[in-house]
Amino acid sequence: DLHRVGRRQRQMCIRDRVADSSGRIEMRWNCGGPQTWAVTVRGLGSGTSTTFALAGSAAPAPPDAPAGAAFDARSAMTADQMAIWKDFSPFSTVGVYIDVNSSWDNRADKIQSNLTAPWVSQIYADGWSIIPIYVGFQAPDQCAAARFEGLSADPAAARTQGLASAADAVDSVSRLGIGPGNPIYYDMEAYRPGCAEAVLSFLDAWTEGVQSAGYVSGVYGSRSSTMWDLSRALGRPDFDAPDAIWVSTGNGRPDNYGLEIPSDDLWTNARIHQYR
Repeated sequence: DLHRVGRRQRQMCIRDRVADSSGRIEMRWNCGGPQTWAVTVRGLGSGTSTTFALAGSAAPAPPDAPAGAAFDARSAMTADQMAIWKDFSPFSTVGVYIDVNSSWDNRADKIQSNLTAPWVSQIYADGWSIIPIYVGFQAPDQCAAARFEGLSADPAAARTQGLASAADAVDSVSRLGIGPGNPIYYDMEAYRPGCAEAVLSFLDAWTEGVQSAGYVSGVYGSRSSTMWDLSRALGRPDFDAPDAIWVSTGNGRPDNYGLEIPSDDLWTNARIHQYR
C-alpha cells in the first residue's frame, strides 16, 4: 500500500496488477508535483526483500472545457471517486439530486448512499462547487411528455404544492449542510402546451418559498416549455421569477448565450446551459 498525506489522504492498494511487457505497472494519483519514493517489497513466502525507486511523472493536462464546466450523475459518486475527477477531469462543479418527498419524487431511480453531510463537506474541501437539483412534481398529467407524478392543473392547488416543495427542498439541503445563500434548482422537465398557468403558479410559489428561507431560486427546463413560459411571465406584478435559470438544449455548444429562449438580456450572468 502507498500512502500520501497532503490536501487529502489517499491509500492506493496495489493488488492484482499485471505488468506490461517492459515490466511497468501504471498508477495514477495526485501530488503537488512529480515525486520519487523508495519502495521495499517482500515476498510473503520466501521473506526475500528488495528496494527500488518509484518515480512519478506529471499527469497529462485535462481535456479542454469551458470555464465553470459541470456535470451531474443520477447517483453521487464516492468522495474518493470525486477526488479523482477533481484531479484529472476538466470539471469544477457537480450537480446532485437531493432527497424529495417520496410521494412526489420523480427521480426515484437515484441511489444516494453517498450523498451525506460529510460527503458534502469533503467535496467542498476538495474545491468542488455543488448544484442541488430537486426533481419533484412535474407538469399536470394532461400536458406531461412522460410518465411523471404531475402537479395539479388548478393554479391555486399548484401554488400550495410549490410552497410544499420549496419547504421540502430546503429541509433536504439543510440536512446536507448546504446553507442559505446557495441555489436550489427545480427540475421541471419538458411538457406540452396547455398547462402554463399551473406550472407558473407552482414555480412562483417555489421561488417564494426558497427565497424566504434565504436560498437562491433556480429553475431547470427546456426552451420550448419551461423557459418559454418563464420568459413570458417576467414582469407580471404577481409573479416571483427565479433568480437563476438552467436551460436544456442539447445543441452541443458550451455557451450560455445565443440560445434564443430565453433571450440574452434575461437572467444575465445567472444561467446554466445543459448543452450535451
